[in-house]
Amino acid sequence: ADPAAAAPAAAAAPAKAAVSNDGKEAAAADGRLVREEARQRGAPLLRNLKLYVKAAGVFFVLGTFCYSLTQPVKYVQANALTNWIQQMEAGNEPLAGAGPTAYLAWTGAFVGLTAVAIACQNTGALPAA
Repeated sequence: ADPAAAAPAAAAAPAKAAVSNDGKEAAAADGRLVREEARQRGAPLLRNLKLYVKAAGVFFVLGTFCYSLTQPVKYVQANALTNWIQQMEAGNEPLAGAGPTAYLAWTGAFVGLTAVAIACQNTGALPAA
């Protein structure tokens, strides 16, 4: 083994610093700007959900409730559109009868519920973050 060849390889390798309690020296020795963080595995803890719901308050509950109502309203809206199309295929005038009114009313309900749900979720998420 040639001692002259081993010397440049040893000089090129960075020296490992002693690891302190916070790990800053180890991060600096490796050339990293931040230190490694510990990660948990498994499902989120229930106490984390309780803490989030407590911080979000009534907005979280109201937003979730409004969002859950959007799906049935969307279903009724689709049925109103189907009924309106069937009325037009039967020969009725496109804007005659309850078809367009029902469809537009359920569309407005869907848009309104979605807007309230998004606003409440965002308002509740700000204090919870």
